[in-house]
Amino acid sequence: MGTLGGSDSGNWPPDGGHGPDTPAGWGPLVVPDDPRALAAEAAEVRRELRARARRRRWRQRLRRLTGGPEHASVRGALVPVLGAPLVALASLAVLTWPVTAVQPGRDDPRGTGTAAHGTTRHAVPRTLPALDLIDGEGRAVPLRGLLPAVILVVERCACPHVVATTAAAAPAEVSVVVVARRTPTLRLPEPHHSRVRMLADPAGELSVSLGLDPPVGHTAAVLVDRGSALTRVVPAATGVAPYVADLARLPARP
Repeated sequence: MGTLGGSDSGNWPPDGGHGPDTPAGWGPLVVPDDPRALAAEAAEVRRELRARARRRRWRQRLRRLTGGPEHASVRGALVPVLGAPLVALASLAVLTWPVTAVQPGRDDPRGTGTAAHGTTRHAVPRTLPALDLIDGEGRAVPLRGLLPAVILVVERCACPHVVATTAAAAPAEVSVVVVARRTPTLRLPEPHHSRVRMLADPAGELSVSLGLDPPVGHTAAVLVDRGSALTRVVPAATGVAPYVADLARLPARP
């Protein structure tokens, strides 16, 4: 061991003498009588040394894999190995991403229908929006207050024959609502005329919220049960046939 005094005799310095200088800020240097008192500090030092050794070994391994021209072939092999999982995840995301547009001319499997005139549309909500429309006297009419109902949007086609046949096929418990931006004025034979509600949707909120855009000469039909759930949406119809079966079952829905 080294000496504590300033000589080579190995003895303690005389009274008033000083040991080796210590860095400023350390304060008095106390050496415990029992070495076990330093066990915790020694364990901490060993852990730090082991951690440094592990980091050094990993840095050396990474340098061997990526450093220098002699390792270019290793880097080239790592690129496809590391990139393949990313490509697979991206492909899976594309395959499973929800599609909200439905191909034209085919019915939505949820029963909401699609545009049959060669255009796609966004998926419609599952419930009828809480909208207030306007009747012929300028009064607000809550649309959900008329349920269950079949709603015919006749913005680009008055289609009185579609309205009349729908009113004839609709059960007594089902409201027949005809909607356009201006209050529709249709001449319908009795008793159909008395059970049809003509309402205005000046801002076209219903069509926008349901993604309806029927072509000229077509009407859109929306069937809603008493719980506000959309049971069928036919964006382009020229008659009652596409939804007459659903119309007959509408009162039985909760």
